[in-house]
Amino acid sequence: MTDSNTVIEGTVKFRDGKKWKSRWCVMRKLSPVADCLHLQLYRDSKDRYKHGQTKASLSLQHFLGVESGFTLDKESNTIAIICQDVTVVLAFDTRERLIQWQVKISSNLGDDQQFLIQISSCPPKSKISAGPARLHIQDLRFSMTTGVPPRLAGVWELRHLRKYGVIENRFCYEGGSRCGKGEGLFVCFTDQGDDITRCMNLAAEGKLATRKRLLSRNMSGKNKNSNII
Repeated sequence: MTDSNTVIEGTVKFRDGKKWKSRWCVMRKLSPVADCLHLQLYRDSKDRYKHGQTKASLSLQHFLGVESGFTLDKESNTIAIICQDVTVVLAFDTRERLIQWQVKISSNLGDDQQFLIQISSCPPKSKISAGPARLHIQDLRFSMTTGVPPRLAGVWELRHLRKYGVIENRFCYEGGSRCGKGEGLFVCFTDQGDDITRCMNLAAEGKLATRKRLLSRNMSGKNKNSNII
């Protein structure tokens, strides 16, 4: 029997270092208005319902986005929950179960707009290497991840950027002095530079999530209308 704070729970494979470990995972929201989820990992369901000791307890604070469907040590029904201080990597037995968890995470923590890019150049102090990366854009900020499983490479507040946009078919942005390791000019190859710029413009005004909700409603309306003959 689940308590009222439980968002979803079940058997998962939890990435611990370089190994997968089977765990019973409980995702909780400690209050209806909280913008943070908590993961509690038990050895199995018996330990969970006997209120046994947890193997790990993780707080998903400062959520930045999710990545899913990457292959890691023979597991492909995977999800990485990316937060500013921790990235939690889970795998599931079926794709349907993965989608169930992803929907719950999205509905409780929000969505991000993602773009695949190829880093051409960046400041040495950023310690980010040239190569493939992914931008996660949220209202008022964005982050960058690299590798499999994804690792957080940097987080930028949009108001701290000196400039951003498309220059000679490349997407560029320059972090200001308040960006720490993210200060300086970053140049990225992408064929979605204009889309990234538009997303960042909306995000800088705090309107990205609102626009996504409106688009979702419009698509839902179209789907309903398509059934009318």
